[in-house]
Amino acid sequence: MNGLHAAGDAEEILTRLRRLVTIWRATYVIQMILLLLLTVAVGLQMALPGVLALLLRSEVGAQYLIPIILVPLLILDPVAAYVEHRMGRQLRVRRTPLRKVLTVLYMVPGVMLWRRSMLLSLALAWLLVIIVVLVLWFVGLVLLIGPMRVAAPVGQIFGRVVDAVDIFLNWLYTAGRQAVREIALSPVNKIEDEEHIVLPLLAAQLDE
Repeated sequence: MNGLHAAGDAEEILTRLRRLVTIWRATYVIQMILLLLLTVAVGLQMALPGVLALLLRSEVGAQYLIPIILVPLLILDPVAAYVEHRMGRQLRVRRTPLRKVLTVLYMVPGVMLWRRSMLLSLALAWLLVIIVVLVLWFVGLVLLIGPMRVAAPVGQIFGRVVDAVDIFLNWLYTAGRQAVREIALSPVNKIEDEEHIVLPLLAAQLDE
């Protein structure tokens, strides 16, 4: 009976988490779309003054377009912060002094948006780094294929360099993921993909 009760509690917690994660993702997608629209609108207004009025066929509409985009963009910030806070509470994540400060800070409109924008930029930069490393690996392999056939040490040195770069990138990725979790109010936002974090926290909670 205790096992069935624990299983029921676990399923209930996971159901709540999935709902919260769905809301969290929805706020993220909407904010990124609004941010893109805001960037385009501001860029057009700065580069080509008056073009928004021509596109919207209304001078008044052009004046209110940017505020209309900006207001919901900022309103979603405390909503996303509260949802993330609830996710952390469901998992009973340890409330470190940093998380206590961030709980208040993320409720300020614009702060959560800044964090999300920075993480998106870092993700794109990371993708660019991976592409550059793969290109360099391919070019190096092509250029050294002749010398490697003549002298075996050349291939060994190249292999060691590749291994060292791989180890460094793995360390950098792990350190980055850990830093992101430390500045988040919930350690996960993908329940299915981060079971190695969710399940231990859930097990510890049910054992209490």
